[in-house]
Amino acid sequence: MCQRPSEPVTAGAPFGAGPGPAAMGQPITSAPAQGSRQDLIERVRAIASTFPNPNLFALMRVLESE
Repeated sequence: MCQRPSEPVTAGAPFGAGPGPAAMGQPITSAPAQGSRQDLIERVRAIASTFPNPNLFALMRVLESE
């Protein structure tokens, strides 16, 4: 059930409509998240197994082939 139907889904994100991270009490950093390539692959794999999607599977193929 949606608790805030008029709030954009991007509220709290550093992009899109709605308040940004500062309004949500999150620190603002310009540096990208850091981690190993293998960590990225494992995270995408976990997301794809939870939310099967052809685009995620295509991303997995690209990440695993490089």
